[in-house]
Amino acid sequence: MIKKFKVFDTYSHDVNVYDYDITIVDTDKGTEYTLYSSHSSEWTPLWRGKKLLSIVDTGNGYIISNRYTKEVGYDEMACLYTLLRLIDSQSKIYRGEIQETGLCLPI
Repeated sequence: MIKKFKVFDTYSHDVNVYDYDITIVDTDKGTEYTLYSSHSSEWTPLWRGKKLLSIVDTGNGYIISNRYTKEVGYDEMACLYTLLRLIDSQSKIYRGEIQETGLCLPI
């Protein structure tokens, strides 16, 4: 099975900008979710269509294949967030509701 998705940036522009492609592929290792830069002119020619991140659901956990260290840049966080949102929408993992409870004052 292969599923394909397109991700559009609807936040920072007046027009939807096509930012990423995502594929979901069943492999012998598990379900692989892969994020690619789109072929949009928003990307420099060198970065168009490049694999940015993949996450494999092994059935016993997740393997994130990338070069992340303890510190993640905003660009890497955007990729990670985008792919995790899709995984969350496709999986049957527990989904709790998050509610803001107010400000916390320092002790």
